[in-house]
Amino acid sequence: MSALPQPDGWKNRYLLMGVGGAAVAAGFAYFACKLVRAAEATHWLAAVIALFAAVAFGIMAGGVITLLLGATKLRGRYNDTGTTLEAAPAAVWMVVMCTALGLGGGLYLLFDDQVREDLPTMSSRDSGRLIVLVVISVIGAVYFLRNMSKGAPTLTLSPEGIDYRFPGDCAFTAAWDDIVDITGVPLTKRAKGTRPIIFERADGTRAAVAHAGTWVPGGTALYWLCRHYWQHPADRCELVSGAALQRLVSKGIPTA
Repeated sequence: MSALPQPDGWKNRYLLMGVGGAAVAAGFAYFACKLVRAAEATHWLAAVIALFAAVAFGIMAGGVITLLLGATKLRGRYNDTGTTLEAAPAAVWMVVMCTALGLGGGLYLLFDDQVREDLPTMSSRDSGRLIVLVVISVIGAVYFLRNMSKGAPTLTLSPEGIDYRFPGDCAFTAAWDDIVDITGVPLTKRAKGTRPIIFERADGTRAAVAHAGTWVPGGTALYWLCRHYWQHPADRCELVSGAALQRLVSKGIPTA
């Protein structure tokens, strides 16, 4: 079976992601090395700081690699109301990353004099930047924890339409009959690399499911699945029988 074509409007950023992945992977390797050396010298404070930094860079590297390889796991279920997909648990990892950055950076600021033998020394400008990073990390951890408390993001395709549950103002519900087109053309130029699925409605409004690759590996199959059930009402019964999930797994989705 031939691969599904990439939707118009999506832009691959493999080079940018590859460079970014290499940079954060190098950061992980650097602090992992510092961790080992500090532990060997029984400099436990420096080892803890290096551990926090290695965890943060490791999570960033893992996220970039997952997106680059399209290695997201399909999390789907179905019942008599429709087929529901769950996004990758990115919020959990973001909380861990922000917490690690905040704790590591805070300890580094407090005990800089004691860890200079094991970790890089900081200039006054570096200290200012690290303070900003710590503040942003704390805010980020609180933000993602708050979103997690509102429930996991879900995307449900039912015989009636689309139900997108996401913390914040991005959630929407759209009936199939109210949709006039489904495209991959992003709402802004900056969003080209986010692989969005855009639902254009009869009243002129547009709703978006951003980062399709967080729901289905690569995201392309989800785009064509949405278009298929929008264009073929007779097949919408598959959304309550499990056949839609089989289409996603096998990528047996018509693109005409």
